[in-house]
Amino acid sequence: MRILLITPPLTQLNTPYPATAYLKGFYAGQGNEVRQVDLGIEVVDRVLSATFLSSIGLTEQARLIEPVKRFLRGQDDTLGPRIANRSLLPEGKRFEQLDEDNMEWSFGVSGTTDKAMHLATLFIEDIADHIRENVDSHFDLVRYAEYLSNDAPTFDPLYAELQQTPSPIDRLMLQLLEEYVSGFSPEKVCLTVPFPGCLYGALRCGQWLKAHTNATVEIGGGFPNTEWRQLSDQRIYEFCHKVIVDSEEWVVGSTRAQMLPTTHYPLPTEICPDFSDLPLEKYLSLTEMTNPMHRLWSQGRWNKLVMAHGCYWHRCAFCDTSLDYIGNYHAPKATTVVDHMERVMAQTGRTGFHFVDEALPPKLLREVAEEILKRGLAVSFWGNIRFEKAYTAELCDLLAEAGMVADTADRRGLPPPARRRHHGAHLPHVRLPHRDAARVRRRPGDRAPHVRRGHRAERILAPLRHDLPLAQRHQSRSLWGQAYILGAKSILQQRGRLGARL
Repeated sequence: MRILLITPPLTQLNTPYPATAYLKGFYAGQGNEVRQVDLGIEVVDRVLSATFLSSIGLTEQARLIEPVKRFLRGQDDTLGPRIANRSLLPEGKRFEQLDEDNMEWSFGVSGTTDKAMHLATLFIEDIADHIRENVDSHFDLVRYAEYLSNDAPTFDPLYAELQQTPSPIDRLMLQLLEEYVSGFSPEKVCLTVPFPGCLYGALRCGQWLKAHTNATVEIGGGFPNTEWRQLSDQRIYEFCHKVIVDSEEWVVGSTRAQMLPTTHYPLPTEICPDFSDLPLEKYLSLTEMTNPMHRLWSQGRWNKLVMAHGCYWHRCAFCDTSLDYIGNYHAPKATTVVDHMERVMAQTGRTGFHFVDEALPPKLLREVAEEILKRGLAVSFWGNIRFEKAYTAELCDLLAEAGMVADTADRRGLPPPARRRHHGAHLPHVRLPHRDAARVRRRPGDRAPHVRRGHRAERILAPLRHDLPLAQRHQSRSLWGQAYILGAKSILQQRGRLGARL
């Protein structure tokens, strides 16, 4: 069977979302002919082109867009000094927010490339703002028509919009979709919808596919698995043939009570993702904020992997543990995880990994670190953790040695709320080791980073140089203003302040 896997607009621009890569690993292993496409990066690449920008009257931006894209892709670093001295790019409203003192505090005198990436990102965001205000109100760089899907009580507003004439960006997206479909003639098309900012694009694609092809159209992913568990509006099947929730295939007229699993979809931990046919050279490293932790989300071509399926704790009251991808915990062997890392490195040529687990299990994390060191691999990785006493100074030293450079951690486990929320973490000293932190006074107007899912405080595990002046050490600000990057290997290793003293 010929199967086309699609990530609709829009997700991250710096690296591919891994859903289609995992699905390709699964379907290709069954002998199917499989192709995958990230329509998000394809649409952005077409929008950020001289042809499109000229057509909407952005003549100066059209002249500069290709060199800027090459710079943000790491293909022409020599443009950095020219961008950094602010003599090249036209500056719109986004540049009005710049604080020169804050810029020097963030990048110093030698952080030319990082500063240039931040300025180039503002240039790109100015273009996106112009498109949203004058061409297509749905458009944003990392989400598309999200307001129609996010926390929508009914399907009516989204359905009504889908009955309208396609917008200019819609037409561009559908043109790209037609090119991929005509060159492959798929028998089945799978649309993954990880976030509400992808749903409108997925339904537009499904609408076109049902009207112009004979392919079976399936919609699944994180958003349907979370938000459509009580789906009753049958109009959704005007845009697809099946909705995939957990391992169930829902078709028109069905309810959850009537459905039984029809296909065995193995857990992601059982599959090695295949990124091989994605256009990795098109992804853009953006620096929206100078916050060094936040930059990890949008800067660099990280390989996204799942270390363990579900959450090993799955008892927090604030978390929906009934969801399969949270409550159904399965940890593979450490050798399997590292095998997958090596295979993905061979596919992408990149050695950095973002593990997208709900919470990395400390036992498996230790075993993976030991396996990485045993094989002598030079890798970098980061992910989300849950505060607990397993993170001793000794474990954090081991993780740093193996290549863990950062973690994000949920601070909702602080006592006394921890006891009410069953977080299981009682951390009287979790306010962070302030005496050892590279603290910098928070400036008026400093923004907290956007946190996609829940409130997470960020920290860095990697070493920073102690000999830098205090003003050049970075503070990673969270919604609480208390997340720091330490001048040491780990937030937890300082005399076991968050480990041995639990």
